[in-house]
Amino acid sequence: RERAKIRDLTLEHQLIRSQMNPHFIFNTVTAIQNYIVQHSPIEAVNYLSRFASLMRQILDNSRKEFVTLDVEIQTLKNYINLQQLRFPGHFDYRINVGPELDPEVVLVPTMLVQPFVENAIEHGFNGNLYPGMIEITWTLNGSELLIEIDDNGVGLVYREKAHRRHHESFAIPAVQKRLRMIHKRNKFLFEVRDKARIDPKAMGTNVLFSLPYVTQNDDESC
Repeated sequence: RERAKIRDLTLEHQLIRSQMNPHFIFNTVTAIQNYIVQHSPIEAVNYLSRFASLMRQILDNSRKEFVTLDVEIQTLKNYINLQQLRFPGHFDYRINVGPELDPEVVLVPTMLVQPFVENAIEHGFNGNLYPGMIEITWTLNGSELLIEIDDNGVGLVYREKAHRRHHESFAIPAVQKRLRMIHKRNKFLFEVRDKARIDPKAMGTNVLFSLPYVTQNDDESC
């Protein structure tokens, strides 16, 4: 029975990952298609080269349950840089890592942050009259790794009203499922907040969730 449970969890994890990666790839290919139509061939080739590098990273990472934080950050940067080519001058980003963390040692599940970054770019900054900003932060809190994704977009309430599509609703349940499996059904932190509900003068969305703090020394198989 225990082996059957493990097989079921493994299969569910694989299914979730197989759903998330094609969705991400489809949006990126669509962005490249638009870029080729609207820009010069030289710029389009540059875009395709970046995309090829990113796809190689994703394929390499998809064979692993966990990757080091520095690998995950580099993949995320490549994705965001591609989106900046698509939306020049539309938004910027910051990535912060707490001084107590060694990115070359800390292990994280791959592609867990990307859906929230994508939501901010695709929906949160849509129609903005001011520059968008995404800030992603990893910090250590006891035995937990805290991940925060903060943006200054239109906010969650507006996004839910304006974009009632399966894309927006898919990211949150999919990440929650992955977190349940990662935490092995123990309690974990997961919050998605519209900042205007906390401060009427604030703009944007704040996502905060926790992961078990795992390093390469803890799991030599990763």
